[in-house]
Amino acid sequence: MTKKVTKADGTVTYVVEAFLDSIVEEGDTVEDMPELERQEPTAEEIANNLVAMENYEARKYLTETDWYVTRKAETGKAIPDDVLTKRQEAREKVEDI
Repeated sequence: MTKKVTKADGTVTYVVEAFLDSIVEEGDTVEDMPELERQEPTAEEIANNLVAMENYEARKYLTETDWYVTRKAETGKAIPDDVLTKRQEAREKVEDI
Protein backbone atom coordinates (compact mmCIF):
# COMPACT_ATOMS: atom_id res chain seq x y z
CA MET A 1 0.00 0.00 0.00
CA THR A 2 1.21 3.53 -0.71
CA LYS A 3 1.79 5.93 2.17
CA LYS A 4 1.96 9.71 2.20
CA VAL A 5 5.18 10.88 3.82
CA THR A 6 5.45 14.52 4.86
CA LYS A 7 9.07 15.40 5.53
CA ALA A 8 10.00 17.74 8.38
CA ASP A 9 10.61 20.53 5.80
CA GLY A 10 7.06 20.13 4.40
CA THR A 11 7.98 18.15 1.27
CA VAL A 12 5.38 15.49 0.50
CA THR A 13 6.36 12.15 -1.01
CA TYR A 14 4.30 9.07 -1.78
CA VAL A 15 6.10 5.86 -0.95
CA VAL A 16 5.31 2.17 -1.23
CA GLU A 17 5.15 0.70 2.25
CA ALA A 18 8.08 -1.65 1.59
CA PHE A 19 10.43 1.34 1.15
CA LEU A 20 9.29 3.41 4.14
CA ASP A 21 12.32 2.51 6.28
CA SER A 22 14.70 3.98 3.71
CA ILE A 23 12.72 7.23 3.36
CA VAL A 24 11.23 8.14 6.73
CA GLU A 25 13.41 10.13 9.13
CA GLU A 26 12.81 11.56 12.57
CA GLY A 27 10.27 14.37 12.41
CA ASP A 28 8.51 13.00 9.30
CA THR A 29 4.84 12.03 9.41
CA VAL A 30 3.37 9.01 7.65
CA GLU A 31 -0.29 8.77 6.67
CA ASP A 32 -2.38 6.11 4.97
CA MET A 33 -3.69 7.00 1.56
CA PRO A 34 -7.48 6.86 1.33
CA GLU A 35 -8.93 4.12 -0.83
CA LEU A 36 -10.50 5.68 -3.89
CA GLU A 37 -13.68 4.20 -5.23
CA ARG A 38 -13.94 4.03 -8.99
CA GLN A 39 -17.31 5.06 -10.29
CA GLU A 40 -18.40 3.75 -13.65
CA PRO A 41 -19.53 6.48 -16.05
CA THR A 42 -23.23 6.75 -16.75
CA ALA A 43 -24.64 6.21 -20.23
CA GLU A 44 -25.22 9.96 -20.45
CA GLU A 45 -21.58 10.72 -19.56
CA ILE A 46 -20.38 8.24 -22.17
CA ALA A 47 -22.64 9.79 -24.81
CA ASN A 48 -21.49 13.31 -23.87
CA ASN A 49 -17.85 12.23 -24.12
CA LEU A 50 -18.43 10.70 -27.54
CA VAL A 51 -20.09 13.89 -28.74
CA ALA A 52 -17.24 15.97 -27.34
CA MET A 53 -14.69 13.71 -29.03
CA GLU A 54 -16.47 13.98 -32.40
CA ASN A 55 -16.63 17.75 -31.97
CA TYR A 56 -12.91 17.86 -31.17
CA GLU A 57 -12.00 15.71 -34.19
CA ALA A 58 -14.15 17.81 -36.54
CA ARG A 59 -12.68 21.07 -35.27
CA LYS A 60 -9.18 19.60 -35.47
CA TYR A 61 -9.68 18.68 -39.13
CA LEU A 62 -10.98 22.16 -39.90
CA THR A 63 -7.96 23.72 -38.17
CA GLU A 64 -5.53 21.44 -40.00
CA THR A 65 -7.02 22.32 -43.39
CA ASP A 66 -7.56 26.06 -42.85
CA TRP A 67 -4.40 26.71 -44.82
CA TYR A 68 -6.22 25.60 -47.98
CA VAL A 69 -8.78 28.35 -47.42
CA THR A 70 -6.06 30.93 -46.80
CA ARG A 71 -4.19 29.81 -49.93
CA LYS A 72 -7.39 30.10 -51.98
CA ALA A 73 -8.04 33.61 -50.65
CA GLU A 74 -4.46 34.75 -51.26
CA THR A 75 -3.60 33.03 -54.55
CA GLY A 76 -6.89 31.84 -56.00
CA LYS A 77 -5.62 28.24 -56.17
CA ALA A 78 -8.53 25.83 -55.78
CA ILE A 79 -9.14 23.72 -52.70
CA PRO A 80 -9.16 19.99 -53.62
CA ASP A 81 -12.68 18.57 -53.86
CA ASP A 82 -12.04 15.85 -51.26
CA VAL A 83 -10.89 18.50 -48.76
CA LEU A 84 -13.95 20.65 -49.49
CA THR A 85 -16.22 17.64 -48.95
CA LYS A 86 -14.55 16.62 -45.70
CA ARG A 87 -14.54 20.21 -44.42
CA GLN A 88 -18.29 20.46 -45.08
CA GLU A 89 -18.87 17.17 -43.26
CA ALA A 90 -16.79 18.45 -40.33
CA ARG A 91 -18.78 21.72 -40.18
CA GLU A 92 -22.03 19.74 -40.17
CA LYS A 93 -20.79 17.56 -37.29
CA VAL A 94 -19.90 20.64 -35.28
CA GLU A 95 -23.30 22.21 -36.04
CA ASP A 96 -25.11 19.03 -34.93
CA ILE A 97 -23.36 18.97 -31.56
